[in-house]
Amino acid sequence: MKNTSPVIEDLVRLIRVNRERAEFYKELAATSRNAQIQCTFHQCAYESIKFDESLSKWLIAYGTTQALHSVAENMFQKLSRKLRLKLYLKTSNLLNCCAYVEGLTQQEYKEVLEHDSLTFAALKDVKAQQEALRENFQLVTDSMIYPFQVRNSSVKASA
Repeated sequence: MKNTSPVIEDLVRLIRVNRERAEFYKELAATSRNAQIQCTFHQCAYESIKFDESLSKWLIAYGTTQALHSVAENMFQKLSRKLRLKLYLKTSNLLNCCAYVEGLTQQEYKEVLEHDSLTFAALKDVKAQQEALRENFQLVTDSMIYPFQVRNSSVKASA
């Protein structure tokens, strides 16, 4: 049996990053005017919520629910994160913002997988989540780039 303390810490890290990712995409969906991109952002937020629920079940399976309380944010943390997001969106383009968030999320998953603290079943779930994150980022990239390619090709065709 593996030591559960590092497992719990790793699961809490992944829960936290998925909650932050979900909030990020919810915020972007609320501010987007493009229906396709808005739908993609909602899909990413929903994916993170499902990952959060799955990881929370693993915490319960390891016999702890107290760790979930350490993940909860207070109002100051939420406000601070929203202000940082708005500042970042003003200074960078949307695709760069998404790439930054996805990069942080992937880094957390990579570090947790490198710890080798998870049991086989939990490890299988986390690896599947990591792969889904990669695929979903490609979906985000495609949905944000494709409309611009269509618009640019129609401008070139009319010229």
